[in-house]
Amino acid sequence: MKMEIIKARKAGARPKTVAVKTIINDDGEKSRVYSVSSNSPNLGEDLLYVFKKGVQKAREENLRLFGSRSGK
Repeated sequence: MKMEIIKARKAGARPKTVAVKTIINDDGEKSRVYSVSSNSPNLGEDLLYVFKKGVQKAREENLRLFGSRSGK
């Protein structure tokens, strides 16, 4: 049996293959845009990271608007 030991990434650390840009929309509000390269060797991890960031932002917005992270 062959075992491979890999170094674990810090939880929540952005993968180097995920690019982040800050943009300003027409209203003057800043927002972050995450982009993933389709040629990334860790495409699944990159997509999961971006998805988690989207869910986190939605929950924060729900908390601000409704007083609950679930939006109920």
